Amino acid sequence: MAAIPDFNKNEMRIIHDTLKQRYGKDIEVQEVDTELRLNPHSSELTPCPAVYWQAGDAHLSWTKRGRGATAARSFTASASNSVLAWKSTTI
Repeated sequence: MAAIPDFNKNEMRIIHDTLKQRYGKDIEVQEVDTELRLNPHSSELTPCPAVYWQAGDAHLSWTKRGRGATAARSFTASASNSVLAWKSTTI
């Protein structure tokens, strides 16, 4: 599979604008690398660029899976850092 390019300047602007609209303030995001199994019939992991941010007790990421395809993930953690809830959405 061809390498998935990092988020470009326009995509990052859209992410920042969307988060500012959602939270009513600028949100600091970190560009991170992830590995996803894009083909459910294969165990191959594909490196994918993502952005990560925290809002309150929630930790969220938005992963680029290819041209026009993203996946959103979020989880909340307790004081002991155990995961309380996990949600994954493919967009």
